[in-house]
Amino acid sequence: MSFQKIMLAIMRSGKSRTLKHCTGMLLSTVILSLLAGIFTGGCGYHVENGTPALLPGKIVAIESFQNQTAYYKIDQIFTRAMTNEMVRATSYRVVSNPSGADAVLQSTIRSLSSSPVTYSESSFASAFRVTINAKVKLVEKSSGAVLYENQDVLFSEQYVINTDVENFFSEMNPALSRMADDFASTIVAAILEAY
Repeated sequence: MSFQKIMLAIMRSGKSRTLKHCTGMLLSTVILSLLAGIFTGGCGYHVENGTPALLPGKIVAIESFQNQTAYYKIDQIFTRAMTNEMVRATSYRVVSNPSGADAVLQSTIRSLSSSPVTYSESSFASAFRVTINAKVKLVEKSSGAVLYENQDVLFSEQYVINTDVENFFSEMNPALSRMADDFASTIVAAILEAY
């Protein structure tokens, strides 16, 4: 039964005192609900510039990635991508030296493998899948509390090589750069979602 039908039934019964009482209670309920919404709406979690309040000062140090692979400069590719993504996606101040930071991001590339996916007519591999395994940890510097940790991050990217010996060009470096960008975007999003 709708509110209007109830009010009409009360009015027809001649009990105007009941109608005034119901109207007064309804008005009181609406006012109390509005006041509760106003006073409790300002409590708790705040967002500044679209970034959750992860750390008080919001200075994050991104240490150079540790490279446990034999691949030269992969640590630099991933460190650069992570720094660029943290700057792009957050309002945190990003530094490389942990001395003045509120939190430190520590990352290690544990393994890198490349395996053939397709073969050309001459039986040489023409497309490869490169896969990295890494671990990432964000630690609050003052307390040593772990704010975010993933011990087993796995990323893959496919790349093609030109099998013509005269025009050989490996696409592995561009593939690693694309993978590093995807990796950084995923990790930064996971850190922000954790808070």
